[in-house]
Amino acid sequence: MMDLKEETRKRCSGGENEESGALKRCSSGEKEEGWSSREKEEGWTLKRCSTNSCSCVTKLKRPGRPYSLFDYENYFPYPTNTIKSDITIGEPHVFFEFPEEIFMEENEPLNIKKGEKLPVDVLSLLSNGGKTNSLVRNNGERVGLMDAISGKYLVVCCFFVPMFANDGSDRVCRHLIATYNELQKNNLNFEMVVVAKMRSSFISKDQEEPAFDWFLSAFPCLAVPFSDSSTRDSICKLLGLESSRLTESDACLVLDPEQRVLQSDTLCFENYGAASFPFTDSHLDYLKKKVEEIKMRLDPVYRQSKLDGQEMSRRWRLGPLYKGAVEDEISTEPVTLEELLCCESSTLLHKCDGSSQKNRVISVADLSKSKCVVLYLCFDASFMSRLEMFRRRCVKRNQQFEVVIIHLSYFSDESSYSKAFKLAFKEKGITSWWELPFVDHVSRRLYQIADVPYEDDVIIWAGGGCSGEISGLALMEWCGSSNLYPVTRNKWLDDKLSALRSLTLESFLSYKKRKRGSSHLKVSESKNRNILLYFGSSNSLFEKLCDSYNQIKEDYPGSEVVFAPMRHPNPVTEMPWPQLPSPIAIPEVLWFVPILVAFGDDNRIKSLYAEDNLDYRERGVSLFDDTLRGETLRYLTGEIQC
Repeated sequence: MMDLKEETRKRCSGGENEESGALKRCSSGEKEEGWSSREKEEGWTLKRCSTNSCSCVTKLKRPGRPYSLFDYENYFPYPTNTIKSDITIGEPHVFFEFPEEIFMEENEPLNIKKGEKLPVDVLSLLSNGGKTNSLVRNNGERVGLMDAISGKYLVVCCFFVPMFANDGSDRVCRHLIATYNELQKNNLNFEMVVVAKMRSSFISKDQEEPAFDWFLSAFPCLAVPFSDSSTRDSICKLLGLESSRLTESDACLVLDPEQRVLQSDTLCFENYGAASFPFTDSHLDYLKKKVEEIKMRLDPVYRQSKLDGQEMSRRWRLGPLYKGAVEDEISTEPVTLEELLCCESSTLLHKCDGSSQKNRVISVADLSKSKCVVLYLCFDASFMSRLEMFRRRCVKRNQQFEVVIIHLSYFSDESSYSKAFKLAFKEKGITSWWELPFVDHVSRRLYQIADVPYEDDVIIWAGGGCSGEISGLALMEWCGSSNLYPVTRNKWLDDKLSALRSLTLESFLSYKKRKRGSSHLKVSESKNRNILLYFGSSNSLFEKLCDSYNQIKEDYPGSEVVFAPMRHPNPVTEMPWPQLPSPIAIPEVLWFVPILVAFGDDNRIKSLYAEDNLDYRERGVSLFDDTLRGETLRYLTGEIQC
C-alpha cells in the first residue's frame, strides 16, 4: 500500500503558470483544480503525467508529513460536528490509508475465552512482566498499578493513535468515556485503562507524544504512559490489535475482580452505558429483556407483530407437534412516563431556550397529564424541522403535542454538540420543546427502544393509559399531514379497521341484480349468506377456485362466489358462479386491489386475503374466519418496520 496521499489534480502547460491556480484540462479530458494556498505551505511535490502528449503533473503529498496542532480539529477527541439544519461546526476532514503496522514477533495474541480466567495475570499484562509499576492520568498524575486495579472490575481498551474523528473507534471512545464518568459518580468498584498504539507510519517520532497527550486528554481514566512504549505495544499485541485498518482499530477486554473475562468487545457500552455494570452476560440479558418488555407494553402493534412472528416460527419448527399458541406472559400494564424516562415524578424539564422562569419549567408528573408526549431522540437533528411543523399542525387543531428532546451525542464532544443545537433552535425559532436532564444510560436505553442505528427517531407516549409508538418518525413521515392523533400505529389500525368493518357487500356492489346466464342473484338474497367476492386478477386462483367451488358450497351451505371484473369483460360463460355485468370501484379505504374478499353472513368483511385460506380443510381453519385485524396489521408492519 502506498504511503503517499495521491491527489489527482493535474495541470497542463498552456500559458498559465503553476502558481496561478487556474483550471486546466489535460489531454485525457479530465478537468482538475489548481493549487490551494494551504497545499503550497504544506510542501506538496509534483509528478509528471505519464501521457506522452501532455506536460501536466500530479500533486503528491510528501511522506512523513508532520502532525501538528493545526490538524487536531480533524482527530479525536474534537471532531467536526455537522447538524443537518444548515449549521456546520468545523470543516470536513480527510481520510487517509495507512500501511500495516509491524509488531514484534515475540508475543502472540492471548487465547481469551469469555467466562474463563485471563491466561496471564492482569498485573503482569499491564506491567509488561514487571517492567513498569504505574499508570498515568491525563493531568500527568502517576498512580500505582496495583493500587489502581486490584480487586476491581477492569476495562482495558486499546486504540490506534492518532484516531480519525467520526470513525468507528471515535464512537467507541465516547461510549467508554460516558460509561466511566457515570460509574465514577456512583462510586462503583470499577476502573478503566487506556492503551494507545501509535501510528508510526503517519506521524514523525517527535510528534508522537503530542498526539498521545491530545488523545489522552479526552479520557478521565488511567492510561499506560507514553514513555512505556514497549508495554503499550505488548498489551496491544496480546489483546489482538494487529492492524491499523479502520475495521480493526480497537480492542477491549472486561474483567471481574477475580480476572474472569466478562466481555471481549465494546457492545455493552454502546447499548447500555453505565447500566451494563457489572458487565455479566446474565445482567446484559436482563437489560435486553427489560427493553423488550418496555417496547411490548408501550406499543401494542409491536407486541402483536412480535408474537405473531414467534408463533409462526414455533408452528414451522414443531410441525405436527404444534398444539396451539403459547400464552403471552408479558404484562399489559401501560408504561408510565416516569418509567420510560427512568426518573422521578418530581424531575424538572426546562424549555430548550434554557429559560428557568416558572412557566418555562415543568415536572414529569405534570407533563404526563398531556395526551401526547413525543420523545425526540436527536442524533443529527435531521428531523428537527419536520417535527416542529408536525407539532404546529397539531397545535392548530387544538391537539396536545409536547416534544422532549433526548440528546444522542455519540459522534461529537458535548460542548460542540450543545453549541450546534442552541444555534439550530435559534435558527428555526423553536422555543417550546422540553429538554430532559442528560443521563447517558437513559439516553442509551431509549435509543435501544427505538432501535434505529445512528439516526434521529421518535418515541411517542400517549397519556391516559393509551398505547404508544416506538417507530414514531417513520409513522409521521408515512402518514404525512393526515389527522391521525395520537400518532401511533395502534390508532391508525383501529381507525382503519373501523372503516373496513363499516363496509358491507352492498358497499362494494352498485347494482341490484347480478346475472348468471339467464338467472339472477339479488343483493337482498345475499344477506345471511357467506359471500366470496372474486376480482379475477389471478388465473391460477381461478383454476383453484373452480376446483374448490363445489366443496365450498357443500361445507358452507348457502355460500356463493361472485365475480367482480376490474374492467369491462367479454361475456364469461364457463364460470359456475354469478358475475357482475360491469366493473366496480375499489373503496378508498383499501390500500390495494384485492383478489378474493370474504364476507360473513352479516355481510361484513371477514378477510381481504381469502385466497390464502382456500386450503382451509388441510389447515383446520374456516374460510370465513375474521382475520381482518391480522391482515391489516401485517400490511402496517410491512410499511413501517417494527
